[in-house]
Amino acid sequence: MSEASAVIGVDIGGTKIAAGIIPPNGMVTHVLTEPTPSGGAEAILQKTASLCSHLRVKADGDNITVRAIGIGAAGQIDHEHGAVLYANDNIPGWANTPVADWLSDTLRLPVVVDNDVNAMAFGESRVGAGVGYRHLLYVAVGTGIGGALVYEGLLWRGAHSSAGEIGYLIAGWDGETPVTIEQIASGPGLETNYFQLTGEKTSLRKIAQRAHQGEAAAIEVIRIGAYKLGKILGAAICLIDPEIVVVGGGVPGVGPLWWQSFEASLRDSPLTTPRQVKLAPAQFDINAVMIGAGLLAYQSIGER
Repeated sequence: MSEASAVIGVDIGGTKIAAGIIPPNGMVTHVLTEPTPSGGAEAILQKTASLCSHLRVKADGDNITVRAIGIGAAGQIDHEHGAVLYANDNIPGWANTPVADWLSDTLRLPVVVDNDVNAMAFGESRVGAGVGYRHLLYVAVGTGIGGALVYEGLLWRGAHSSAGEIGYLIAGWDGETPVTIEQIASGPGLETNYFQLTGEKTSLRKIAQRAHQGEAAAIEVIRIGAYKLGKILGAAICLIDPEIVVVGGGVPGVGPLWWQSFEASLRDSPLTTPRQVKLAPAQFDINAVMIGAGLLAYQSIGER
């Protein structure tokens, strides 16, 4: 029997590290998941290397050769050098970490590293909801709001590796302090808005349940958050002019109440672009970063 080839895709986040074998069709197999260690960057890299080593053993047993490793990581990533430029406190000590060099030296394999939302966007463009579209904007609405751009089938990272970061767009003002769309429309943003309206601290899951049961405050919080995101994103679409906008993350999972308000406000524009752009929910969820990172690894070694 001839030997097959595959890559390993890895998702490094603030709470967990997940890794899986990615065959050429892009579908992840043999996923391993561990909590993100609290010992800083070196502990994270060691845990990542351990997961990849276990997967290589599994692949060898199945007569599969692992050719490369793709990493999708939280933070602003210098893709060319595979290093972390900036990261928030969700992963302490992660900034300035030479991820690709460290893992490549340890595992003796080519390693490519990119931002996690970039990986999601690339995966959706190649094997998900964005197949067949040359120009794609991917939006992730969850504990934060992130974005990524695909242009002519390739990731467009910009001059400083931050293209597509829509979560930092200004959605309003608190006196002289700007308020970003992430503060308003992310999961924690909706929870904060609900607390301000009702005086009760609760989770987005419970807010969504109450909205489905007809509670006026919950309905209003979800509707307004989706409306504001749609308005800001509609303006960004006028600037970027993608063919399709793919939306992922946990917040759109609230359901039709969120989607209807979001789409109506996005398309309510004097320009035709937001009215013409295709909207689609992301096809991949929990494995999205691994799939996209794996496909980036294939691209880096000139395969697929």
